[in-house]
Amino acid sequence: DRDGNYLIAGNDTHNRAFIFELSNNSWTQVAKLEASDVVSSSYFGRRVAISNTTAVVEFSRSTNNNITYSGRLHIYDLSGGSWVESQQIIPSDSHQYQYFGEALAIKDDVIVVGAPKSRSHGTDSGNAYIFERSSGVWSQTQSLIPSDPYPTTGMYFGFSVAYDGADIIVSSTKDGNGYTAKMFAYYKSGNTWVPRTHSN
Repeated sequence: DRDGNYLIAGNDTHNRAFIFELSNNSWTQVAKLEASDVVSSSYFGRRVAISNTTAVVEFSRSTNNNITYSGRLHIYDLSGGSWVESQQIIPSDSHQYQYFGEALAIKDDVIVVGAPKSRSHGTDSGNAYIFERSSGVWSQTQSLIPSDPYPTTGMYFGFSVAYDGADIIVSSTKDGNGYTAKMFAYYKSGNTWVPRTHSN
């Protein structure tokens, strides 16, 4: 993923992510990002994103509070010329084999995270989460689920996510009947993200 003069690339085989900076028409590695508790097949760095001088690395197979493979995100910020970890974030409803972070997007002060294997509304029904930054701290502000159709087993809502600064797009691999893939759009009205439309 690239934003301006910075580019981030993940290497989940070796549980790392790398940041490169463009200067004088040449890309130079300026940071190697790692998590302290990775083990074999942790897949840290499978999904990465960057906006301005904030980078996000997913660790969807992490264990948090003794919850296996619940997943978390690592946030890094450019400070004093170095990329340093500033925060780790997990969803408010962490549960086993949720794989939080399997999809992610960041733009300015908003991060959108997909957890397509979430079991909140049935096995692999899926979920998407919004985190917003205020005074330098990221906090979960909303959990998204579709209302039409309502998430069901095997829907994988949150399989992919996107955010352009205006609309949030969340995809599912199946609809409520277990057939057609769909995309759902959300826009912010006041302090709440509300559905705009979804594809047929």
